[in-house]
Amino acid sequence: MLTRRPLAATLCAIALCCATLLASAPPANAYGSQGHRTIARLAQERLNATARARIQNILGNTDLVALAMWPDELKQAKKGKGPLKNDPEAKAFNQKFPGNGGWHFVNLPLDTTAYQLNGPFSKPDDVVHIIEDCVRVLEGTSTRFTKRQALRFLVHLAGDIHQPLHVGCGYYRFDDDSNALIVTNPAEAVGLTHDTGGNVLFFSENDDGEPNQLHSFWDTALVERLTGSGGVTALANFLAQRVDNPDPSWSTPGTHRRWARHWATDSVTQSREVYRGLTFGQAFFEDDERLQEIETTLPPNYAANQRERAAAQLAKAGFRLKELLNRIQWQ
Repeated sequence: MLTRRPLAATLCAIALCCATLLASAPPANAYGSQGHRTIARLAQERLNATARARIQNILGNTDLVALAMWPDELKQAKKGKGPLKNDPEAKAFNQKFPGNGGWHFVNLPLDTTAYQLNGPFSKPDDVVHIIEDCVRVLEGTSTRFTKRQALRFLVHLAGDIHQPLHVGCGYYRFDDDSNALIVTNPAEAVGLTHDTGGNVLFFSENDDGEPNQLHSFWDTALVERLTGSGGVTALANFLAQRVDNPDPSWSTPGTHRRWARHWATDSVTQSREVYRGLTFGQAFFEDDERLQEIETTLPPNYAANQRERAAAQLAKAGFRLKELLNRIQWQ
């Protein structure tokens, strides 16, 4: 049950809530099936001969689209749902890595200027660390998981890390009336509770007051608005010109083994614009004082103004995944 509680009565519980949230994974599935499969297709169609041959050796085919949702399906399998619920490999993977749901994101305050591998908001199993682990497995310098599993996660997490709300995150203080006051400065955000990448931010987009979750809005609604119900083919065709004629800033400097750090830094920069103009109201808490919801209001024309950003992030993910797969020193 949701309850409204004044902050003065819940300070200790909020501190506990913060620690819990920092250690737990948000219920996030960045971009949903359409977005992830489209990113995989954009990369798959642009592989060089070496990458194509190596992927063929690992998978028996070069169908990256078919494996793009495997990491999210693992999370469903843990709940006894989805296509992997009876899959022996999925069961074994979840037993070996029970926290793999937390591999899909990192919660950086909005004014973060650069991702730090060992910074106060990074974790040894956040999205950046796992992408780097996948590269090591595919290059033969790690055996943490199989090459097939590494490829599945790499394809999927390349999408996740480009969804701004899988990297940038709102941190909050609460006044005596439980109104949420966002904190963007990393130095001030340490130890505060956060919105798990917009998962507790709910707004009313329509006149009927139907609640909408900001994270889901970026996962699916904005993606679907780009081409309507055309699916992966239509979206890939819509984004193809951007991928083939990328903005120069999309190219990642330095060794490919550290590209994910640059991608996270870029995504937190994008997340500032995702949050720009949002206003926050009452915070609601469960009876055990866990933060459950923050009433949020979008600025006028939010969806229209964010449409180009959503398209660019999808295309950028496809381009960068292609670049990484073509650069890996396959073993």
